[in-house]
Amino acid sequence: MEAQKGHKVLDLCAAPGGKTATLAQEMGGGQGPTSRDVRARRLKLIHEAMQSWGLQEVPMHQHDPAPNSADVQSQERRRRQVHVDG
Repeated sequence: MEAQKGHKVLDLCAAPGGKTATLAQEMGGGQGPTSRDVRARRLKLIHEAMQSWGLQEVPMHQHDPAPNSADVQSQERRRRQVHVDG
C-alpha cells in the first residue's frame, strides 16, 4: 500500500483489520493508521487483528460516513455558516 512513517492514513470500513494491520506494519515505529468503521462491534475485529499480528494498538472510531450521519450534518452546517458569514 506504500504507507510510510510520518504519513497520516485514515482506514475507512476498516474491519476486520487486515488493511489496518498491513498499514501499521508499513508505517512502523508505534505509529499506524486511524481506523473507522460504521459499527462499534466491528472495531473489536480490528483490535483482535492487531493483537494477532503482534502490533501496537491504533486509534479506532465508530463513524458513519452516510450523508445523514450527525458528523456529516454538522460539517454541512459549518460550511453553510461560513458561506453565509463569509
